[in-house]
Parts: sequence; C-alpha cells; structure tokens
Amino acid sequence: MIRAVDSEYIVFSDASFDPHLKFGVAGKIVLSSIAGDQKIETKVMESPTCSRMEFEAILWALESLKPLAEKPKVTVYTDCQGVVELSERLPKLLARGFKSQRTGKLLAQADLYQDFSTFYSTLHLSIFWTKGHTPLQGRDWIQNSFAALDQSVRNELRRERLKRE
Repeated sequence: MIRAVDSEYIVFSDASFDPHLKFGVAGKIVLSSIAGDQKIETKVMESPTCSRMEFEAILWALESLKPLAEKPKVTVYTDCQGVVELSERLPKLLARGFKSQRTGKLLAQADLYQDFSTFYSTLHLSIFWTKGHTPLQGRDWIQNSFAALDQSVRNELRRERLKRE
C-alpha cells in the first residue's frame, strides 16, 4: 500500500448506490497535514449509474480543496478502479475532445472527465486504488480510514432508502 507522507492533503472517497431508486450516498474524508482530524461527511446524490456516482463522489471531495490558492499535493484513495485508470487515459481523452475513438460521439461521462482534467491542472493529484472491503485483521491506517468511510456511506444509504420506500 502506498502511503502519502509528502501530500498536503489526503482524501478518501466512496459511494454507495441503489440501482433501483437511482440514487446513492457519497462520502469523503479530507485530511490536511495541518489539521489531521478525521471527519466523515456524506451527501445524498441522484445518479443513473454506480460508476457515475463514484466519479461524482470524488469530484465532490475535491471541490472542498478548490479555494486553495497554491497547487497542493493531494493523494486520493478510492475503491473505484475507473477513477484510478482515468489519470492514464486523460491525455488521450483530452486530445479527442472526450469523444469515442471508434464512433466519434461524446462519451457518456465526458462532463465528469472534463471536471477531472480541471482538477489535474489545479492540484498535484495522485489517485490510488484501495480494496473496499478488507478483514479487520491486518489493516493499515489507510484501510482503516477507508473502511470507516465505507461503513458510514452504506449506513447512510440504508437510512435514506427507508425514507424513500
């Protein structure tokens, strides 16, 4: 597991999604090298897919860093492989205007990819995958933090689902 010792901010992001009701709960923890308190925040979001929900959750988490004047080093931990792979795909996506190489049509999540490209240009951003559900034994602090976030997000989704049914 890669640790973010030189980052000014460490961000954990997760989402839990209800495919039948087309909504989910996003969660974030934003840790600063200045203030290391671990506050979990959640937000209910409407979304058509789980994948889109995961992307929106990370963008929401990164939004809280937007008022920063300098270009800080930020490390993000997520269990969404698509977000991790986006950093490698982003230069090609930008060059094609977020259009499919095969069909030339705008990609379904082009708006999210565009938002990510903005964050890549304003932050020193590193995104790492972490396993979403790990056994308690043998976890490091990254997995413990992510597990606490995951638990909060899933609990909030259950509460919200009960309100809507």
